[in-house]
Amino acid sequence: MVVLLKYNDATSLSFALLASELAMPEDVLLPVLASFVKADLFRLPEGVKIDSISNETQFTLNGKFSSKRIKLDLLKVYQSATSEVIAKKENDKMKETVNEDRKLYLQAAIVRVMKMRRSLQHTALLTEVMDQVKARFPPNIKLIKECVDILIEKEYIKRSEEKKNFYEYIS
Repeated sequence: MVVLLKYNDATSLSFALLASELAMPEDVLLPVLASFVKADLFRLPEGVKIDSISNETQFTLNGKFSSKRIKLDLLKVYQSATSEVIAKKENDKMKETVNEDRKLYLQAAIVRVMKMRRSLQHTALLTEVMDQVKARFPPNIKLIKECVDILIEKEYIKRSEEKKNFYEYIS
């Protein structure tokens, strides 16, 4: 509620100014401001959403704010806003771990194919890996190329010196 006291002197303050004057970490201040925005106590500039806030974002006090209730329970609004922020962070973290698991699975599939074939053209490698992987998840060609580069760095496979677009398995 210290945030509200800052608006005694001004009607609009930036996120960076609030964070510095209140000496609050951004991850603590953001859910508080999100709860005030959700309760319509603060307004954001046009086109700005609560999850895309920068240090220059202005939070303007809504002078026309009115509530039908005598008391406004900001704790419930705060908890719902923090749960949304936490859910978004958890979702991003989950996507990152799934992506890492997929990379490892793709690398294993590439090594299996190359171990069988010993030498293979790039497009043939992509199609065989995609056929193996499509039962588990929809394959992404960009991700397969990244995994091929990783395996080249790890020296599991190498580019053929005689033939262009060919890979060779290093035993």
